[in-house]
Amino acid sequence: MKRTTPIRNERNVSAAIASALEASRAVGFDDATVGSIATAVSEVAWNIIKYARFGEVVVRQVDKPSVGLEIVARDSGPGIENLEEAMSDHFSTSGTLGLGLPGMQRLMDEFDVRSTPGVGTVVTMRKYLSRRPDRRAFDRTRPATGPVRYQGDRGQHGRLTEEGAGGYEIGSYLRPHRSETQSGDLIVLRKFGSEALVVVLDALGHGPNAARVARLAQRALADFDEPADVLLVVERLDTALQGTDGAAACVAVTQAATRSISFASVGNVRARLFGTNEVRVPWTEGTLGQRANRPRLSQYQIGDDTFASYTDGVGDRFERAEYPGVVTDPPGKAAERIVTSFGRGYDDAACAVVRFAR
Repeated sequence: MKRTTPIRNERNVSAAIASALEASRAVGFDDATVGSIATAVSEVAWNIIKYARFGEVVVRQVDKPSVGLEIVARDSGPGIENLEEAMSDHFSTSGTLGLGLPGMQRLMDEFDVRSTPGVGTVVTMRKYLSRRPDRRAFDRTRPATGPVRYQGDRGQHGRLTEEGAGGYEIGSYLRPHRSETQSGDLIVLRKFGSEALVVVLDALGHGPNAARVARLAQRALADFDEPADVLLVVERLDTALQGTDGAAACVAVTQAATRSISFASVGNVRARLFGTNEVRVPWTEGTLGQRANRPRLSQYQIGDDTFASYTDGVGDRFERAEYPGVVTDPPGKAAERIVTSFGRGYDDAACAVVRFAR
């Protein structure tokens, strides 16, 4: 199944969307995913008209490495002079509120854009029926030791696991974009007796510049030597990252005595509870370092539940049924499994898992 739609006018955009809708339903995607695919196709088709005037959108079913849909948009327009800038969340040349390239990237499982100034641009997007692990990025593991580890600066492929310390268990796993050796994702774990500070941060973009932002965040957290107020930590990060591209983050403080957790999330770092309570915790829109909105403080009694926080390099649509071990495996193993099973190879990915000792 392969359908090619020339793009020259609004009518062609509608035809490309209709083609994507029909093809995605034929593959078997649910309604929500069908809508996401249609949104991405609409965005890429309108981009052809706005920037290149004409081109084509090709939609076809793929069977390897998994059943899914591939969308390829080609044009012979002016191309993109600064592709890295165009992939930043706040970039726009048209003044519109469209998704842009980063928005399309977040909707799909795989995303690639290649552009040559004066020659044209090719955008390739894929969506799969089931998540597939990108094994190329996970061929090495290296355990970390000690109470605090920054796993981003050198693109470590490792995990940090501390079993039963102070009445709780914490584990984390991080790996960089598959083409990078440095990561803009950051995990900081600080223990204070029966309490712990857990920060999962995602600097915008990836590679050396994002890693530099992550290092600034790490330094801002280095002097917390006693239990911290969640919102104070968020403010410290926001101040430290002023003048940078910024970051998203989830900041959490665990309290073993009350078996509770307090946290706040700014931007698209996710926080979820698995177990008796199955909760997707809402986050505050914004970017730390870019005058972020004051986040909402959330507090939960989690008992025997598992708390997981992960960056947007991990697909957010997986359910407990796809990985039942999220509530039983040691936290370090659970964090690693979440990243390797549901992570996207085209982005940094990091996950921290917290569970109170049983």
